[in-house]
Amino acid sequence: MSARNEESNIGHCLDSIISQDYPFFEILIANDRSTDKTKSIVESFIKKHSEKDMKLVNIGDNDLPPDWSPKKFALNQLIEMSSGEIILTTDADCMPPSGWAS
Repeated sequence: MSARNEESNIGHCLDSIISQDYPFFEILIANDRSTDKTKSIVESFIKKHSEKDMKLVNIGDNDLPPDWSPKKFALNQLIEMSSGEIILTTDADCMPPSGWAS
């Protein structure tokens, strides 16, 4: 998931992802140049749910290569660090329903 300035949504989205019924999955979040509290909210989730495989990558303004859109670059970073065979993506302002990962 790529998130930019989603402090009002990211917690709800992470709650819905954490509660998925799939047996094991990584939760990878890119903090895409946020200027609000998105980063600290995700860090709190990672600490609170240490039993989950959650990782955060922070992307700054100077990290974006020329000719890349910010969201594509953020998702590319997450795909490169993933270890799964199947990749699900969602936006930080979405709440995937129960059973979504299955």
